[in-house]
Amino acid sequence: MWIAYSWVDRPLAQALHSDVAAGAIRAALGYIPDLLIVAALVAMIGLPLFAWRGQRDQFWRILLILSAYVAAFLAKASCKRIAGRTWPETWNDDNPSLLRNGVYGFHPFHGGSAYGSFPSGHMTVTMAVIVAGWALFPRLRSCLAVAAPTMALLLVGLNFHFLSDVIAGAWLGTACGALTIALPGPMEARLAKKTGEAT
Repeated sequence: MWIAYSWVDRPLAQALHSDVAAGAIRAALGYIPDLLIVAALVAMIGLPLFAWRGQRDQFWRILLILSAYVAAFLAKASCKRIAGRTWPETWNDDNPSLLRNGVYGFHPFHGGSAYGSFPSGHMTVTMAVIVAGWALFPRLRSCLAVAAPTMALLLVGLNFHFLSDVIAGAWLGTACGALTIALPGPMEARLAKKTGEAT
């Protein structure tokens, strides 16, 4: 990631500097995580229907994937505030950027959407869902394997994020997904142990 930040991000962003249509696509992409968090919360409310219809296993799998998404969404929001990194291009409310103002780097705890490039929230939530889905729905692995590189190419190719933002988002999302699916195992083992001691 440090190599990307030091030597790749700036020349790559300048090489990918794009037109107005790409800017409109970038602006639209920015709202996807917010819309998906609403969809995830609505799905969580509707999930009891799975359990009610006797499909408890599917219920818990989907709940874990949604939990991974929510965990990643919250984690990326916190990390963005801490990092305070500016964007490659100006795309929202005249935000300072590398290509418009020559602004490049981190401004810790600055706050505001103009300083929210690092880590990539899109990549974070994508990887969290992919990692959880990979473990819980093996039949979907071929589709999930395509999702991560596609998202990464879109984010970097449209100059929506620096390469290092995407790498950091992939790491953070992977951690969120892995932790989410790992937590129920130890919890179930502790409950089984307590049940065994009680008998």
